[in-house]
Amino acid sequence: MGRGTVFGEVTRGGANPGQYISLDDQLEVFIPHVRAINPVTQSNWEGHGVIPDLQCSEKDALLQAQIQFLDTRIDGE
Repeated sequence: MGRGTVFGEVTRGGANPGQYISLDDQLEVFIPHVRAINPVTQSNWEGHGVIPDLQCSEKDALLQAQIQFLDTRIDGE
């Protein structure tokens, strides 16, 4: 939605909250009961994750964000 810039790694892709229900002593099933919908794409990130605007390692994400911020400030925006 253009509200910010995401830095880092692709997330795991869990978008639909739910709960496990026991069917018997040895079997459980996960039933999602909510589905998040992106108002722009009309989809969600279940199974494929959120893809960052700038992909980098988790440990470098803060540094990359700081560098982009400083570059933007220097360019006068």
